[in-house]
Amino acid sequence: MLTTVFAGQAEYFSGAITSGARNANLNAIQANSIYLDKALNEKDTETFHGMNTNWRHVAQIDTDSVVGSTNIMVNATEMKIEDFYKSTEGKIEKRGENNYILHIDEHENYLTSSLNKDKNIIENKKIKYIMAHKVSKRLFKIKHKDDEVIVTKDHSIIILRDDKYIDIKPSNIKEKDKIILYKNKITLIEDFEVQDLGIQEEWVYDIEVEDNHNFFGNDICVHNSLYMSVEPLIIKKFGGDYENNISNDRLLEFTNNFIEKVSLPVTYKSLTHQSDTINAFLPEKLIEDAEIVADCFISVAPKMYFCRKLQEDNIKLAKPKLKVTGLSMIRATTPKFFRKELSSAMDILIDGDLPKVIDYMKDVKVRTNEQMPSQICINQGVSSLDYDWHENDKKFKKWVKEKKKWLGAPMNSRASLIHNKYINDKNIEGIKEIEAGDKIGFIYMKEPNITGSNAFAFNNEKVFEYGLDRFIDRDLMYTKQFEGNIKLITDPIGWDLTPQEDLIDEEEW
Repeated sequence: MLTTVFAGQAEYFSGAITSGARNANLNAIQANSIYLDKALNEKDTETFHGMNTNWRHVAQIDTDSVVGSTNIMVNATEMKIEDFYKSTEGKIEKRGENNYILHIDEHENYLTSSLNKDKNIIENKKIKYIMAHKVSKRLFKIKHKDDEVIVTKDHSIIILRDDKYIDIKPSNIKEKDKIILYKNKITLIEDFEVQDLGIQEEWVYDIEVEDNHNFFGNDICVHNSLYMSVEPLIIKKFGGDYENNISNDRLLEFTNNFIEKVSLPVTYKSLTHQSDTINAFLPEKLIEDAEIVADCFISVAPKMYFCRKLQEDNIKLAKPKLKVTGLSMIRATTPKFFRKELSSAMDILIDGDLPKVIDYMKDVKVRTNEQMPSQICINQGVSSLDYDWHENDKKFKKWVKEKKKWLGAPMNSRASLIHNKYINDKNIEGIKEIEAGDKIGFIYMKEPNITGSNAFAFNNEKVFEYGLDRFIDRDLMYTKQFEGNIKLITDPIGWDLTPQEDLIDEEEW
């Protein structure tokens, strides 16, 4: 199977040209394009002979904007985005009525704060160009206390959901999502509101930021993107059994030809035509940079996929390499044992071999029972241990005067305090108490157990030599840290991980 993910030099565009997704049910968006239909009819070369207008898989998603009064950081100075557009020198391209792009000279070095989602850090990244256009669109306000940003209905906000950064439209934000606020440090905000401001006529602006493709508007992180899928084309050319008959090199050649001769010129023409109604990226920049070609691709949601790369930046790789985008399957806190096994499982998942995935998961579950606590524990820090033990209800808690109520300790704090209580009650020597700010190993425990808790933290594996090892809930650690991460992929694409022998035959029953 062959997939291409590509971005313009401005890298506002991220798309997928897909051939064969097996059971992966790719989530590329389907839309009509009279330009592509016409282009395919006009092509009469050997490469594209026989294609017709029955194929209509083009995704065209605007890359959105914020209102002109939005403050952004430019070289450590806060300024309105419209003022940045008006005061910056460069070549202005008119792309339609009230629709402009200001090309910043490549020698200029305007930097803005941007979120690196993979590393979870803020980076200063170069602004490549500024877009300005007048729209009549529905606007949304995302507000937290005195911080707010107003965006068009299509503008993506970067939020944290289930420990993953994802880009999402304002109307699709859910109750427990967290927006990303940046004021000298990253803060995750759950206490915010989304207001529908209705349709308004407004000048709106956008900037293209290298590498991370996001910026902070009024301290709130925003993003943009676009997808495209053309799977039926390869089937039209080579037939449905192409994977068994056509080499990856030939498919790679075909895909690159299609990008160069059909897709990019058509995308340029189509987006130019639609520039009055959507805020697209800079079309001619798209021609210059095909980002990824992969032989296998699984997408579980927009901007959440993983693939096996064959080609990157128009250079064929000596060895295929996995790329994961938007899926936080392996994090800094992931236990050492499961980190390695998840990497191996992804190699199997990418080939779509469900029985092999199930067998591998069964093997990992067995081997989980053989691991030392340090290999299967969650690695994290503990920030506060300012809680007291209350014998009456067997809990660690503290009185919060401002809220006039008792608050129980968070789980990692509670687990650390349980550790300290345990070594003191048992008079265990040679093991230090856990202190606030320490790095800990966190592990789930079976109940009932001698600690009286379903969670336990440790800073020295020796503590398990005193009778605790038999209470470690290895099944739960497996479920949460391995199986749960596998299901981030398999559940959205409809794969049933239940082993066949575990299913009951109705006639036998």
